[in-house]
Amino acid sequence: MAKYRKIRPPKELAKTMQFYWILSLLFALIVALFAIQNAEAVDIRFLTWQFKDISLVLVILGSAVAGAVILFIVGAMKQVKMAWKIREAEGKIRKLEIELTKLMEEKEHDGSKLKLLETELENLKNSPTDGTGEKEAADKKEAQTC
Repeated sequence: MAKYRKIRPPKELAKTMQFYWILSLLFALIVALFAIQNAEAVDIRFLTWQFKDISLVLVILGSAVAGAVILFIVGAMKQVKMAWKIREAEGKIRKLEIELTKLMEEKEHDGSKLKLLETELENLKNSPTDGTGEKEAADKKEAQTC
């Protein structure tokens, strides 16, 4: 059975989001300060590419931006996947609601049938049965079928 996360109330969710924004801004400030303090030119080699005398500020900020873009893409994919699951769940809910409605209607119909049969049984129990009435009823049925 799948485990589901607890859904947070809107106020708690807003506080959590504020915390993440503040944390992100603080991290961006630290990266910017680090980049400014390390402004010398460096040589960069990656696989077959070579870049000479590039400012370390550009390398650091470029790396931070690349990380943010990758994080955004991963987050967007997660959101799309979650939206897909929500749409599937809503479809299942609609189907189950329709099935529930049909079953309730069927139950109501069966309940009315049961009441009718109970009433008929009560009438049969309350009708006088002195023996002759049963024979006359049987004779009438037999005469009707002939």
